[in-house]
Amino acid sequence: MAVTKEQDGILKIIALGSCVAVIAVARRYRTIGMVHTVVPDSNSDPRKSRITPGYYADTAIPTLLRMLRASGVFNPRDIVIKLVGGSRTLVCHQDIGKRNILACRKALWQNKMAALAEDVGANHPRTVHVYAATGRVVIQSPGRGEWEL
Repeated sequence: MAVTKEQDGILKIIALGSCVAVIAVARRYRTIGMVHTVVPDSNSDPRKSRITPGYYADTAIPTLLRMLRASGVFNPRDIVIKLVGGSRTLVCHQDIGKRNILACRKALWQNKMAALAEDVGANHPRTVHVYAATGRVVIQSPGRGEWEL
């Protein structure tokens, strides 16, 4: 989980599978944030969720929003949210990717927000780059090339 105002700053997550990247872009403030959520619900380990809130979708999003406020982004209307990841993986039988996507959407809704754009689901891994200077979100996937969200 990170937030940056550095104009040459790039936030990157490599090889998202069933995990979901929650991306926050506040262009007006030239500030970006991103969190790599792994599990949908912090109830499975409340102690761990206090130590690493970014691990769980339900604690990651409120924590990311607090980090954005701490960096000077106070109005949620100035934040554009994008979601990437949540693939179906062969090793997971409970479709954790879908559950992660739904948990992220629910946590956003609980904070009176929604994703403006999503590249989620399917069955391929993704690497995501977010550029602070422009707010661009670029996704790469083996055999699928590169695209912007």
